[in-house]
Amino acid sequence: MKPLVIINFKAYVEAQGAIELALKCEEVDSNAEIIVAPAISDLSLVRTAVHIPVFSQHVDDVEAGAYTGHVTVSSIQAHGAVGTLINHSERPVSLEHIRNAVKLCKEKKLISVVCAPSPDAIRTVLGACAPDFIAYEPPELIGGNVSVTSAKTEIIRKAVDIVKERSKLLCGAGIKTGKDVRMALKLGCAGVLVASGVVKAEDPKKALTDLVKAL
Repeated sequence: MKPLVIINFKAYVEAQGAIELALKCEEVDSNAEIIVAPAISDLSLVRTAVHIPVFSQHVDDVEAGAYTGHVTVSSIQAHGAVGTLINHSERPVSLEHIRNAVKLCKEKKLISVVCAPSPDAIRTVLGACAPDFIAYEPPELIGGNVSVTSAKTEIIRKAVDIVKERSKLLCGAGIKTGKDVRMALKLGCAGVLVASGVVKAEDPKKALTDLVKAL
């Protein structure tokens, strides 16, 4: 399996031109599986513009029905998403929500990426469900200049050991260089989540190219 590089557009001002940003990501030649996660309102627009996989940034744990304001699994799938983040530290949800959302994703054959801030949280998630991926992201490093791969090396190794045979581990927070990505893979991760390092870069295409060029 190719290493995954998921670019979370978040709600950054720089991501308001979501189509242009996604096209720049698609232009990057890489041995990685580059995936973009635009704002939910941009899913359809981005999906029709690019051929690389598109993920949702969030999904609720309900199916179609009388759920005003909810984001359903069937709706993000209808708008072209092939996977979704769940429980990002900026959009945390309950364990029950995680369990139900992962179940619905499996039924719809959508890829589930559950974010978790610690080894204990990873164990808790795995005790409740088996998502396709768990993304270890310590909240204190998100959006900063210190990479999780240098600040939490031993914890990443521990997390890889926890998820083995049940899921696959991604890591994120502060990842901005090719060295960070290489270290994540060396530690046993299946890929990385990035956001500001690409989305807020002066030249997003160059930033992403630098991230993946050594893969």
